[in-house]
Amino acid sequence: MLEPLLLNPTSRHAIVAGKWLAAVVFAGVGMVSVLAGTLVLVPRMDLSALGIRMDVGVFQTVAILAGTVPLAFFAVGIQLLLPTFARSFKEPQTYVSLLMMVAMVPGIIAMVSSLPDDNWLVAMPVLGQQMLLTQVLGGDEPGVVLFLLAGGSSMLVGVLFVALTARLFQHERIVFGTTH
Repeated sequence: MLEPLLLNPTSRHAIVAGKWLAAVVFAGVGMVSVLAGTLVLVPRMDLSALGIRMDVGVFQTVAILAGTVPLAFFAVGIQLLLPTFARSFKEPQTYVSLLMMVAMVPGIIAMVSSLPDDNWLVAMPVLGQQMLLTQVLGGDEPGVVLFLLAGGSSMLVGVLFVALTARLFQHERIVFGTTH
């Protein structure tokens, strides 16, 4: 329900940006929590029977965070944008479910075929993070420029999604769900 928020003398751009930033903070905290849990639990597991050896040091931990946290800006931005086109409460849930499937595609592609080692691919949100994490966990040390490219593009596209959402919120048919 947006009506209580819209009664305040605040611009719709500020409301959308505030919702976006709050969700980004929660997503970032979630990412850090999952990484912390993984770093605590994985060393306690015997993965040798599966042929898995996982050594995650300080560099890898910082690189994983640097690669994934900027993705929160993109993910939350698109999750704000898609429901603005929904006509019912259930429709956005379907959109987000499909969105999660789309987000898994780069990982699946990377597993079944080798991606070219082109730096421009790192600029594609989700795919860039997948490529960076594959390199980091594979023992490579991608340069800072690749992290800036992946993170910057994810944040930029997230900002564009938020700007588009805020612009759509200027239309009453979007806010109040009228059809005319």
